[in-house]
Amino acid sequence: MQPKLLQRVSSVTSELFLSLQASVLFGIPWSLGGVLDVDGQQLFDKFYRDLLLGTDEDLPMPKIMGNKLEIPYPENGLVYDYAYEV
Repeated sequence: MQPKLLQRVSSVTSELFLSLQASVLFGIPWSLGGVLDVDGQQLFDKFYRDLLLGTDEDLPMPKIMGNKLEIPYPENGLVYDYAYEV
């Protein structure tokens, strides 16, 4: 392949990975925690943030995710307060 084409393929692959990562990470709280009441959502928010940040030694971040999230949740509010726009 030509170098420019390889760069474009790499760029598209990276954009696709980020888009999929953001979509899945946004969808998980609503698919698993959407039925929770406010107290349950607050507990799930703490659990989910610890999981995504890799601060829970019993549940380490999957290696495929790397050492950090490319699109982290903001620190303010709950994970339920944010939307992902494509």
